[in-house]
Amino acid sequence: MTKNKPSHTNISDSQGEPTTVLFKDLAPGTYAFVAFADENSNGKLDTNFLGIPSERYGFSNNVMGLFGPPDFSAASLQLKDEKTRIAIRLR
Repeated sequence: MTKNKPSHTNISDSQGEPTTVLFKDLAPGTYAFVAFADENSNGKLDTNFLGIPSERYGFSNNVMGLFGPPDFSAASLQLKDEKTRIAIRLR
C-alpha cells in the first residue's frame, strides 16, 4: 500500500444517522479509517481556499489532526478475525 492511498474504499448512501458502512473480507491487521459526507455528490471531499474541508469528515478513534489528518498511529486500530464495529463521528 502506498502512503496516503486507501487499501479499501466503500461508498454508501446515507440513510440518516447513524449510517452503517460494511467492509467485507478485511484481512486481520492494523487499519485506520476515514469517512466523509459527500454533501454535493461530486465524489470527493471538498475544501476551501486554505485546504480546510468544507464537508463533514472524521477518522477512526475519533481523532483529529491539528493541521491536517492525524497520524496513522493515532487513528489506527487492530482488526482481528472476529467482526469489529467502530463508530466515526463526522465533524
